[in-house]
Amino acid sequence: MNYQIARKSLILGAVCLFLPVITFQGCQTVDEHTLLDSIQKAIEKVAMQRMEAIVVVDVKTKIIENHDDDCEHYQHRIGSGFMYDASGMIVTADVILSDVDEITVITQDGKKLPAELVGRDCETNIAVIKVDNMGAEPIPLLPEGEPVGCLGLVLGNTYYSQGLACTWGTINQTWIGGGDFLDDKLLAMHLYWPEIQSGTPIIDVFGNVIGIAEGHLEKMEATLTIIPATTIKRVTERLIRDGHINRGWAGIKSDPVCPERTIAALIYEWKGKGAVISDVVPGSPAEVAGLQPSDIIVTFDSNPVICISDFRRKTTATAPGMSVILGVIRDGQEIDLTIELAALPDNPDRKRRCVKRSA
Repeated sequence: MNYQIARKSLILGAVCLFLPVITFQGCQTVDEHTLLDSIQKAIEKVAMQRMEAIVVVDVKTKIIENHDDDCEHYQHRIGSGFMYDASGMIVTADVILSDVDEITVITQDGKKLPAELVGRDCETNIAVIKVDNMGAEPIPLLPEGEPVGCLGLVLGNTYYSQGLACTWGTINQTWIGGGDFLDDKLLAMHLYWPEIQSGTPIIDVFGNVIGIAEGHLEKMEATLTIIPATTIKRVTERLIRDGHINRGWAGIKSDPVCPERTIAALIYEWKGKGAVISDVVPGSPAEVAGLQPSDIIVTFDSNPVICISDFRRKTTATAPGMSVILGVIRDGQEIDLTIELAALPDNPDRKRRCVKRSA
């Protein structure tokens, strides 16, 4: 790798966004080349300032197979990350770190550094690793505030890039959220870059991290989803402190496309007023507490529950082993049930940010 930066996408993007330049009566015409040159220089300045803190995360997993040779065989997964603090903490995506045997961080000048796993969080798809003696300046997170509408620079590496690759676009809000107490709704950018790696930082024009790339939406390759800086901060600080995040779990589902028509009708009827149970996970705290399909949870320790996502936020924010009182509507009557929450299983139901998963 070297310090070359891909510029084609920047120029093409600028042309699409800013040409033609519209001139209103009484206003001075802006020279297109001057405008494009200013934009290009501003983007290049941010990229050059932050590139040393942006890394490739190379993950090796040993493959257990029968081979005639004596060599060890590994599967590689590649992601990106950025330097979070001066102690060598690097934030990346959790999805690339499953079943990891060895982690190597590769800097933009080609230096390879061994990394150790600090902590992973499947719920938010954030992980923290640590390297020693990297010598880069950390990239600050975007201060609390709404980034929607601002320019975002995607700075990372692809398989074919020689050094740091860069593209850009505007940041948009989405409705996609996991209902977790640490997880804000995902952001999005509309751009086509199919090779973008999970964990790639998206940076604003002042050099702050807006978020990290999670991936493209299914059947929408031109929409990149982004884990916001607010989520990164909450999760990363806990992972650095504890190495993991404990969350409560009840074991109920509220599927809006439930095949049971009566329950589906209840979900529609109680939208915004409660969490309708479509299914109870066998052996879960919910089953032990006596919760049943078609029950409607309306309060959580006397606090209103407006939907299944709200219920999930409340359960995940409660420590495992804690008992809470649920206000439940059953057959038109309100009853109270006490439930002792269990620990949320790692990646329960193998889904993330999905309304069909259990809470």
